[in-house]
Amino acid sequence: MKKSLIIFLILSSLICFKSYSKTKLDFLFIYYMPYDNNLSKYGESIIEQIQSGTNKKIGAVIQADFADTLGLKRYSIYNKKIKSFNLNTETTDKQVYKDYFLWINENFEVENYCIVFLNHGGDLIEFGLDRYPNTSYSDIMDIKETVEYFNSIQKNKAKLLFLQQCARGSIESIYEFKNCADYTLFSQTELGAPNSYYKETEQGLNSNILMSGKDLAELIVKNDGSRMYNSYTLINNSKIDSFVSELKNYFNSFNDSIYIDYDKLLTINYNGESYWDLKSLVSIINCKDSLSAKYKTIVLKNLNNNEIIIHYKNPKIEFIQEYCGISFFSPHNENISSSKYKRLKLFKTIDYNQLRESTNKKIVKENIIIEDLIFR
Repeated sequence: MKKSLIIFLILSSLICFKSYSKTKLDFLFIYYMPYDNNLSKYGESIIEQIQSGTNKKIGAVIQADFADTLGLKRYSIYNKKIKSFNLNTETTDKQVYKDYFLWINENFEVENYCIVFLNHGGDLIEFGLDRYPNTSYSDIMDIKETVEYFNSIQKNKAKLLFLQQCARGSIESIYEFKNCADYTLFSQTELGAPNSYYKETEQGLNSNILMSGKDLAELIVKNDGSRMYNSYTLINNSKIDSFVSELKNYFNSFNDSIYIDYDKLLTINYNGESYWDLKSLVSIINCKDSLSAKYKTIVLKNLNNNEIIIHYKNPKIEFIQEYCGISFFSPHNENISSSKYKRLKLFKTIDYNQLRESTNKKIVKENIIIEDLIFR
């Protein structure tokens, strides 16, 4: 009897172990899609595209929210099969992100992964517009901390972080994600919906699972429809510290007021805030001393260095040809002294208030006004 009981317990433990075993994949796409807004109608078609490109080696997970009262929904997709369940919550706080990534860690065994955040953008630190039950955004600091935590428990780092949202090209926010992935892909201006790269990118990845984040980004750009974007920018996070260091040296080297010809300054306005094209800004500043001139040369050289930054311009969009792909948060924004922005690393090392004084307090010409456009 005792022997039979032992055998029963062993078999039971094996059955339990089997039922909780992780799904092994060579590559996993991790999507966060809180489309509880006017993008909701595109959600199902995006999921169908993602599903059709998966196979035994390449899978995807999605946490989504749509314009209904069902709350968040979670999807597990691989080998063209899909499972889903409702979470019965509408919140977009940090714990919801963390629970999602913990669920991924508990259910999947994967070494290579790409993380994609889809939605409208907000202000400098806001991601993901949620309309129900109240209008709210996620905080990029919460996103950053959650992804870094996920990387730590995975003992790895994402190949690519893709910020699939409008006007996410500010160096201030991009710099915060430097430890989240090998590369970060984003759009300096508006981005279309629903985009069309999903299936073909998964199929292209199938021939080279171990491709770099750079190659994966190029696959995304190649397979996205030309009507879906103006440009994409890719930044190499292994090089971003040195890039930002030279940028800080440049802006902190100004001792006197700086004359800026605002008629020539390329500007993007989004969600009530202004962003200056970084190359345009640096180029038109007339440096009065040799130190500033030295740093200016270095910054411009870095902006043209494809080992650091690659700007994929849509050849069909004329205006974007002048832009460099990265923006600088204008110190003339009314909320420049907001405490929420002081949490950002660049706000701790560049004196934006002094920069505001140095740049003559003129009103920035609005070259581009971006709204939440959906490309048809």
